[in-house]
Amino acid sequence: MRMDLTLLSDPFYYENPNPTDVENMVGGLYYAQVFYIEPDIYELDYDNVDPKSGTYRFRVGKNIGRVENRLPIPELQLRSDESLYVLRGKTRPAIVLGVSEIDGDMIDELKLKYSSLAIVAPCFSYQRRHTENDKLECAAFQITDRFHLPQTCNGYYLKNDCFVDLSKIQPVPNTRLSPFKCKLTNKYLRLASQVHGDGKATECLIEWVIKLLEPNKADMELVGDMQAYGELLIENAVISVK
Repeated sequence: MRMDLTLLSDPFYYENPNPTDVENMVGGLYYAQVFYIEPDIYELDYDNVDPKSGTYRFRVGKNIGRVENRLPIPELQLRSDESLYVLRGKTRPAIVLGVSEIDGDMIDELKLKYSSLAIVAPCFSYQRRHTENDKLECAAFQITDRFHLPQTCNGYYLKNDCFVDLSKIQPVPNTRLSPFKCKLTNKYLRLASQVHGDGKATECLIEWVIKLLEPNKADMELVGDMQAYGELLIENAVISVK
């Protein structure tokens, strides 16, 4: 039986009228080109490079320390102390946790093609291997590196119920972002009578990140509110199933 994981929460999303403005990006949903974090990484095999024929070979990278200078490859704009890596990735929904604007002089000096750098947490759909109880634990803040997002709420849709994977946070240039029309709602917890007032979805998410990365700096009152919300959500879900 499917559990209602949004019964105790306000709508998760609301319209983001200016998603390309830096001040409106935090908490927003975007399609982002994100990379997989894998144990092995492929890099250009310098011993098998033929720029004239356009043929290149790659091998699993082994040079983690300082790389000795090699012949540069002008055709690839590759300097003698640089490597060319190949990473797998995918365009998927992500939530912006923070944005850093780049100084205009630096953009001109480095000939950058982007004007800001966003820190994003990618979203992943629940798979068949995930049970309803798995979703419940995520929605109830029982999993330290995940944050639940419902498929639809307040007229906005994701493809499926998702979870934000905080173990895969990464920087993404603004040129590799395409906005949804929505962001996390201002109100996430509406249990004012049971916990210490309403929380904000973006604030909750960022606090969950802080709790994961630097527990000593977390706002324990807000974390307590989130955990109280989770306990009530679990209690309600159990009653619903019965």
